[in-house]
Amino acid sequence: MAAPDGSGPKAAGAAARVGGIGGVGLARGTGRAASNPGAACCSPAAMDMTEVLPDLHLLRFPFGHVYLWRDADAVTLIDTSVAGSAPAIAEGLRRLGRRPGDVRRVVLTHHHQDHAGSAAEIAAWGEAEVLAHRDDAPVVRGERPGAPPDFSDAPAWERELFENLPSLPPAPPCPVHRALVDGDVLDFAGGAVVVGAPGHTDGSIALHLPGPRVLVTGDAVAGADGRAILGVFNTDRARAIASLRRLAGLDVDVACFGHGEPVVGGAASALRDAAERAA
Repeated sequence: MAAPDGSGPKAAGAAARVGGIGGVGLARGTGRAASNPGAACCSPAAMDMTEVLPDLHLLRFPFGHVYLWRDADAVTLIDTSVAGSAPAIAEGLRRLGRRPGDVRRVVLTHHHQDHAGSAAEIAAWGEAEVLAHRDDAPVVRGERPGAPPDFSDAPAWERELFENLPSLPPAPPCPVHRALVDGDVLDFAGGAVVVGAPGHTDGSIALHLPGPRVLVTGDAVAGADGRAILGVFNTDRARAIASLRRLAGLDVDVACFGHGEPVVGGAASALRDAAERAA
C-alpha cells in the first residue's frame, strides 16, 4: 500500500486512526488477548450507530464495522464484527424498530474474525442465512485455517502496525448456507451485486448496490484521514491492488469500508485516487 501521506511513520499513524484496520490479529492463531479487546468490543455500550443513508446504517465497533440494510420486509447484515457482538447488533436493530428475527441474511465480506466473528451467533437467531465467497467459506465453516498476511511487498510500517496490534477472539465455526461467486446478485437493496475482490483474502468480496450507488468494500479498501486507501494485511498485495482498481471503476457515490469512516458523496473519485496511490 502506498503511504497515505507519502511517509512511512506518518502513514502508520494514519492507518492506526482507521480503528483496527484490515483485520486485527487475523490468522495469528491463538485468539489470545491480555486486555481482551474483543470483550470490550462486544458490549452494546461500545457500539455506535450512524445513518449513512435512510436504509443503510453503520454499526461502528472498536474492531470491525457492521452495515445494516433495511428493506420493507427484511434486514440484511454485512459483516458481524468480533465474536460476542450479537447482543450489540440486536440492540442496534431494536433502535431502528426491528427485531433479530427480521434479519434474513448475513453477507460476509471475508473470513477474518473481526468480520465473521459473530456470524454463528446471529445464524442461531433462527432466520438468517449466512453467505460468503466460496474461497473463504471453508474458513468460515472452520474446515481449514485462513492464510496469514504476506508482507514481502508491503511497506515496513504495515508489518510494524500488524505486529503491535492486539489479537482478537477467534471466530467460532459457522455454517455457510450459500457460497458466492463474482457476479451473483443478492435479493436486497433492489439487487446487490457480488464483486470479487481477492487479495486481502482469496475470497474477499465487495457488494455493489447500483440503485443507491453504494459500494461496501470489506477490507479491500479502508478509510483513513478522510480518504480511501488500499486495505492492509493482504495475503496477495498485487491481487489486492488489482481489486482496488476494479472497484475504482464502479459508478458509486457512497463507499462503506470495513475500517474507517464511509465516504458519502464522490466515492468513485475517492476510490480512483486510492487506486492511483497504490503501488
